[in-house]
Amino acid sequence: MITHVPVPLRQYGPFRPQIKVSVPLWLALILKKQGKCNIVAPKWLSSSSLRAVLESERGDEIFQALPFHYVEIATDLCKHSRDDLQDWSSIYDLMENVRAVRHSKMQSGLRGLLDVHALKGVKLSNLASLEVSIIRKYMASSLDHFYLSSQPP
Repeated sequence: MITHVPVPLRQYGPFRPQIKVSVPLWLALILKKQGKCNIVAPKWLSSSSLRAVLESERGDEIFQALPFHYVEIATDLCKHSRDDLQDWSSIYDLMENVRAVRHSKMQSGLRGLLDVHALKGVKLSNLASLEVSIIRKYMASSLDHFYLSSQPP
């Protein structure tokens, strides 16, 4: 049995064998690396769920709702908890496909903004942290350009 694990402002445990508990991912990964637990993957990180998300991403202009850090979570679990995931290589490939489709969707939407004759917008809801960081520089410079062009001479 594992005794309490002290963490600043919060304490987790005691943990008992074969009893499921919810802990933050960082703690689960530490315990997994020490060989003291098995990790149960979130429901969205299954092959069937990811296939459905991938089909929806391909067929719709709107980004599907995924956790804000879905790329990081999936990467960490596929890297450190392979034995706990059913068909982890398929899950990893599906995640890469979802990420690629979303990236392509972002690029095509932002390219559409460059067309001066089109009155088009881009709906950026449900973006993940990695995707936000990719477009942050472009959006900031675009807004600066828009602001400067709207100022009187």
